[in-house]
Amino acid sequence: MVRPARHLNPFGDRQMMRTRAFLILLLALCVLPLHTVSAIEPVRPTDEDTSATEVELPERIDSDWILIYEQAYGVEGLYLDEPPAGDDLPAQCRENLAMLTKAAATWGMLHEDPPTVEALKAAERIEEAPQCPQGGTYTWNEDENRFDCTTGGSHSLVVGALRQLLGMELYEERVATAPLSVRKSWQIIYNDEKAPELLHREIETRMFALRYTDSAEIRQTMRIQSLLGELNAAIELATASELLEKDQEITMKDVGATGLIDRLEALPGQGRYRVSKVGEPPVAVYPDGDIPYSNQAIIDKMQELADGALEQYPDYPPALALRARYMDGEEALKGINKAIELWPDVPALHVQRLATNARLNRVKDFTPDLDYLLARFPAAPILLEIDSATRLGKVGLAPPIRASITTPMATVRPEILTVQLLAMKALSSANEQDQANALYKRLIKSHPGYEPLVSPDGSYRRTMPR
Repeated sequence: MVRPARHLNPFGDRQMMRTRAFLILLLALCVLPLHTVSAIEPVRPTDEDTSATEVELPERIDSDWILIYEQAYGVEGLYLDEPPAGDDLPAQCRENLAMLTKAAATWGMLHEDPPTVEALKAAERIEEAPQCPQGGTYTWNEDENRFDCTTGGSHSLVVGALRQLLGMELYEERVATAPLSVRKSWQIIYNDEKAPELLHREIETRMFALRYTDSAEIRQTMRIQSLLGELNAAIELATASELLEKDQEITMKDVGATGLIDRLEALPGQGRYRVSKVGEPPVAVYPDGDIPYSNQAIIDKMQELADGALEQYPDYPPALALRARYMDGEEALKGINKAIELWPDVPALHVQRLATNARLNRVKDFTPDLDYLLARFPAAPILLEIDSATRLGKVGLAPPIRASITTPMATVRPEILTVQLLAMKALSSANEQDQANALYKRLIKSHPGYEPLVSPDGSYRRTMPR
């Protein structure tokens, strides 16, 4: 098997990717006991809670490394910790709390019982009982010697829950796009000799694919197609406005006369636009060949690069997996199967096989990969990718199948917010509302701040309730 040399890995210059502060953070997380890192401590079901079984992270790979890997994507909105306190109290509520706290300044010197709004009014320390503009209740905080406001928990809990929900959306986006910050984090983990070989191979697989699918050639191809799309849209608009006629033979001068491409940018490199007839796609003309307006052009370029990668690194699992992405049917399955035969422990390869079987509508073949991922490496990004992979093809039309996949995920990782919502949504779509309600009740029992924001069907608000 030809494999890129370890000291010349396919990621480029390692030193440029290092961030000393982040490395210190990762090393610190490696040696700290899990319970000392409050931001990542899982929330487990209580003894009284029978809606889910308590599940520990697998021992087959150190749980700290699972947490470190998923935190490479960031942590905001990921874990179902107690939502952080918020300071977004309405101005009137802040004034009320300040007034009540001031009125109760010497209460403890004269009374054994803690102050209440009613007691302060009876003692004529306040004239009227203030009302929270959001319907909250003012109660005395013995630890802080002040009044706090609660409404289904408290303002701060609801604000914190909303921040986590919005942070969850950002986390999902980072999983889908793998921005530069995530890649830098991957590189640091990859460079750490303490990291398990499974993680080295997992990150190597992902970075190898990104080297080709996010290359300068692909970005230029996408830019060319975007500009050709703008030109095609202008021609269609001109035709609809009767500035051009259907099937009319045209030149770029004719299109320019419509005034609809005044802001059209020049093609990158030495390219130039060419049009021939209304209804036919425009073309980018380059010295080494013409590029027609077609979404297939991007796929063709990716396939060309994948072919080159496999030719350069034959029998190298990341190259096999990359090429399999652009194969059809059985050939795609053969390609990813060969990659898994060589590297059987890499989560990314198992997720890709799930996606391949989804496109082929082979639901029965999900089980081995799903069981492996849940038992071996149930990291949050992997769980989100499982859900995305199994929504491909015809499987996306089968809610019971999706529910049967997301529910075990929610059980294995009950502390991951987005997985709980995915399971609730899938169960509701499959008309399994009792199970969805059980997950919802478990969520709001431990985290009441979510109650006014989240619904049992997994939907949620993006703004504070009035």
